[in-house]
Amino acid sequence: MKYSLALVATLFVMGCSKSNFPIATPGQSSDNSSAEATPTPKPTVSPSPTVSPSPTVSPSPTVTPSPSPTVTPSPTPSPTVSPSPTVTPTPSPTATAYPTVPPKAPIFPVDNSRYFDEREIIVRSFRNFEQPSNVARVLDLVKNSGFNTISIQIKQDEDDPEETPSGSVFYPSQIAPRPSRYNNWDVIKELINGARQRGLRVKAWMPLFHDQQAALAHPEWAMKAMINGQIVSYTGSNQSKPEYFINPLNTDVQNYQISIIKEFMSKYSVDSVVFDWIRFDDYHMDLSDTTRAAYKAYSGVDPATLNFNNYNSALQKWNDWRTTQLAQFTARITTEMRKIQPGIEIGAYILPPEFLEVGQDAAKLSPYLDFLAPMAYADDFGKPMSWIYNTIIPQVVAKANGKKVVPTFDHDWTEAEYRDVFTNLAAKFPQIRAVSFFKYQWWDLEDAVFDDKVTRK
Repeated sequence: MKYSLALVATLFVMGCSKSNFPIATPGQSSDNSSAEATPTPKPTVSPSPTVSPSPTVSPSPTVTPSPSPTVTPSPTPSPTVSPSPTVTPTPSPTATAYPTVPPKAPIFPVDNSRYFDEREIIVRSFRNFEQPSNVARVLDLVKNSGFNTISIQIKQDEDDPEETPSGSVFYPSQIAPRPSRYNNWDVIKELINGARQRGLRVKAWMPLFHDQQAALAHPEWAMKAMINGQIVSYTGSNQSKPEYFINPLNTDVQNYQISIIKEFMSKYSVDSVVFDWIRFDDYHMDLSDTTRAAYKAYSGVDPATLNFNNYNSALQKWNDWRTTQLAQFTARITTEMRKIQPGIEIGAYILPPEFLEVGQDAAKLSPYLDFLAPMAYADDFGKPMSWIYNTIIPQVVAKANGKKVVPTFDHDWTEAEYRDVFTNLAAKFPQIRAVSFFKYQWWDLEDAVFDDKVTRK
């Protein structure tokens, strides 16, 4: 759920939290779980069309930031770059008008003894549910420590060598593979049933375009980037621990992701779904043949000829086009979801708005979502705690179009740091009544009790 390994290598040490990009929150140090082999994803794709480590970060929230110097630099394209392919571009989805959704009423009654009424713990499945007995342990921990919502990982978010490949799912699927440890039991069904018995709300955490299973089964789906003057499949900044990404602008990729969420929603009933990894990792992607042809048809410019190290009007136009395409995908997938469960609450874990390079514009996404969950990992991004209530949250609130904002935090700050952040958020943004805590590794009761404590005034 975190940012990509690029961010991780650069800023810290976040996985969704501190190991790689979270997607709920940057991942933290890994445990000793052994990775298990999984079959390649089935190519069957739904015919209907279709947010942990650190992503490349813009140095500051200034109006025109430059690409983060800590990311793998994308040099000025070599003059030997192959000419723009004569590929017939896929029709732009921007012609379709998708329904937007109005803000929803609060879920929980106001509790004046707390900073937040809706209190969520994000749980990574492979780390926490090795065997059936782990389910009751985690659910009791969430309930007994004062939380009322659990965010359950449905699809693997990271390419941690000690876990399972990204893109693996944790329920019986006809579309994507799942780790062999779950062949004889349905961990997702048990989690949902157990949460209902304890009166907990269930949120399904669904990472999208960080997907090794799909990238290896369909090499043509891989995210392409300009690296050292060459267009290659992007595998992160740390080649000793490669990550795998698929192209969010590819229609087949979008349809594949839509087919997974539709399959999941046809099997299980949850209160909400939160997406992760709806983004790129930097300006210099995607540069696949179809993307280059589509952008050239739109702008007359082959994006492979852009200078990705210079944030000028040409690069700004390219990024604006990318953010629009991701917003259109968000509109497509949420429209399909609401056909299955009309009342479902849908949101996304997002990176700070100042990270322009990831192509994730909250203002364009929010009309189709019910909430935005900004990953406010100040220490992972090398920011002071004041950055949370003075920069990232004001920026997200301004782009949320009145939708709910659910700040997502690391679980390992000091009590004084949490108090500083929460008292300032309460003073500046009293409308924010939800919070989420992410931990890359195994949740234990001590962590949960502490996180509950700091939400109390």
